[in-house]
Amino acid sequence: RDINGGWGTQSPIDPLWGSVPGFGTLILGDFISQAKTQSAYLKADKPFTAASGWGLYATYTLSEGETTNKEWTNDIFNWTYGRSTSGWNPSSNVERHRLVMAGLTDRVLPWGIMLSSKVTLGSGLPYRITDCSDGWDKCVSTKGDGGTFRQVDLALAKDLSVGFGRVSLRMDVLN
Repeated sequence: RDINGGWGTQSPIDPLWGSVPGFGTLILGDFISQAKTQSAYLKADKPFTAASGWGLYATYTLSEGETTNKEWTNDIFNWTYGRSTSGWNPSSNVERHRLVMAGLTDRVLPWGIMLSSKVTLGSGLPYRITDCSDGWDKCVSTKGDGGTFRQVDLALAKDLSVGFGRVSLRMDVLN
């Protein structure tokens, strides 16, 4: 192995890939990664009551996830055998911003039908991609922020009186 831990034929992105010419590929890794996340959240809610006929709930979360894994994942296995980790990097498993809101009312639709919805909005996950499509000696590392996350779910519910008590019927439309 050379001074960088490779065989002199390794990728410039990661010298631990490669092997002695003619003998296949040898990949070395170790369980040395660490991960940490700091989060703060703000929650507000107005509970549903029969008198008001509506309820609203919201939670905003601000998170900063970091990892020492050079691939930005929270996997404890890292392809860095024999080397120290690459410092703290953004975690590709933690969204920076997330807002979840839910609401319900029985005053909008006729016959006492309950309408409810949940909306989830997220800033998206960061990414890091190593592209070696032009050859192992021409690898390029690309990083950035992923697309935003949006999800809207709706539900309708109706309570019915039957001989032995009450039955609730519910229909959900999930995004």
